[in-house]
Amino acid sequence: MDSKESRKRLDRVFVYGKQFRLEKDRLTLLERSATSMSGSVKVGWKTLGVISYKSAICSVKANALLFEILSGDRKQFSVAVPLAGSHFKVEGNSTIQFHTDDALPYLWVRCPDNVTMNGWVRELDLVSRSEVSFNDFEIIRAVGKGGMGKVFLGKHRRTGERLAIKVIDKTNVFGKEGHLQHMVDERLLLEMGAGQPFVLKLKYAFQTESNFFLATEFCEGGDLYHLLKRRRKTLSESATKFIASEVILAVESMHAQGCVYRDLKPDNVLLDAEGHVRLADFGLAKLLKKSTSSNKYQRTNSFCGTAQYTPPEMIQKRFYDQSIDSWCLGVFLYEIVEGSTPFYSREREVMYKRIEKDSVEFSKRFSDDLKDLISHLLEKSPKRRYTLDQVKKHKFFKGVDWDKVQRKEFWSKTVYTSKERKEVSLEELRLINVEKYKNLTVQEEEDVKSPRAFRLGPKKLSSGTVPGFIYVADDSDDERRSPHASSSSGSGNEEDSGFKSRESSHAAKNHSSVSSLSFRRPSESIGLSSEDPSSNAVNESLVSVESGNERPNSPSRSSSSRAKNDQKTKVQGALPTSTLRTNAIFTRSRQVEK
Repeated sequence: MDSKESRKRLDRVFVYGKQFRLEKDRLTLLERSATSMSGSVKVGWKTLGVISYKSAICSVKANALLFEILSGDRKQFSVAVPLAGSHFKVEGNSTIQFHTDDALPYLWVRCPDNVTMNGWVRELDLVSRSEVSFNDFEIIRAVGKGGMGKVFLGKHRRTGERLAIKVIDKTNVFGKEGHLQHMVDERLLLEMGAGQPFVLKLKYAFQTESNFFLATEFCEGGDLYHLLKRRRKTLSESATKFIASEVILAVESMHAQGCVYRDLKPDNVLLDAEGHVRLADFGLAKLLKKSTSSNKYQRTNSFCGTAQYTPPEMIQKRFYDQSIDSWCLGVFLYEIVEGSTPFYSREREVMYKRIEKDSVEFSKRFSDDLKDLISHLLEKSPKRRYTLDQVKKHKFFKGVDWDKVQRKEFWSKTVYTSKERKEVSLEELRLINVEKYKNLTVQEEEDVKSPRAFRLGPKKLSSGTVPGFIYVADDSDDERRSPHASSSSGSGNEEDSGFKSRESSHAAKNHSSVSSLSFRRPSESIGLSSEDPSSNAVNESLVSVESGNERPNSPSRSSSSRAKNDQKTKVQGALPTSTLRTNAIFTRSRQVEK
């Protein structure tokens, strides 16, 4: 296939009426989103001033339209139309015209008949009211930052729910190779973790012209690393068993989804108000592809993670699978009991040699059963290393009822001391060191009415829109999540009208007289301040906070102001906390590589 023909078959997206071609896999999130309605249509856009119609299968997915352009029965390419900022009106009896804010038409959808068109109009009306934007949230204070994003404690304006809001600058995502795929995988894995009690729960996801936003449940206890560092002591063996059992179930659930996590460490284990675990930060996680021949997950060979947790096969640049998470679990167990990692050295090359060659040395803090478990997890050979299923059956976990652990019913105690529990219940954030982030700000500025382009290489520009990124959790207490309640039924027979729509117990409005409809665009984008992270890797726990000689951070560009209205609101988060003293326990330098 010549380059001209190949270019014709590239996927594309319309953003505020402007067309962009998309690189491979850019529509992954949208294609994997649930379909609320689909059907056969003719879709057209102008080429050299002439509207050219093509046969397509149209689907409504995640606040966007996805058209699969057909040639005969075969798909040629896809066209995505995010509905935020779009407007449409009905033309004649069977055509829907999409146009810009300035009433310039750019897309036409021709339905088989008037009944089918009315069904599409009803569905688009419902979708338009399920949108979420930054306007829906109030920023309270900054609580952390990482390699690609900053994290703020926020509150949903209508429900009052406290959330951790991660802000990811699109300049960072599109400016470095591989970061877009990491961001997409993180967003997708957070959604796939829904229903797992020990995986951080994604509540909302949305984007503006400048940033991606991930709003998750807020964990009042912060991360395990800083809890132990603040105490200046390690966990008892019983508390280790409590934490480890929930972590194992969290990682196991991710493995079942075809994910290799690659970044298990105390910094990424968050604690809720009751002391239960939430696995966070999927920026380094990867969704593995399944082999068509063996139906097994394929291996990968990316070099990433935290240096002290690097498994031997990664150092040796060999391909690896989910067994590296067993290695990380072994290092994790060792660290929360001992206060340091088993092969640590200030010189990275020396540390890597220890990881490859040395056996583990244990202090008196470890019982014989825990020594045996960690030794099997830190087996140099991936083939001989314990799987998570073998870990659960190990004598260290004798007596653990894993079904009760899953239901949070097995443990009667909590990891918190009585003082810590009181601080958590009072929502004082004393377990989260926010002093370091008091100067991080959020700037609000009005979005421009044209799409922003990001450079993906020396000559290539691309739209910053990722179709399908938007998400609202099923149990989010938001009226717009379930707009069905306020609608009434259309007059058409859905089976005869040529489209498949979601089942509904409501009656939808009859839109035969509808002339136009607009989709809200978020009225501001969030510009990050100039104090940005320095690590080359994606390393952002949603409420992970840093103190002492932790991972280095590095600069990245802040979003420039592109608004016509230059009014800006700066929100600063500062909460006085006592200065933490450093000591030999839980004081280390960590470097993350990518």
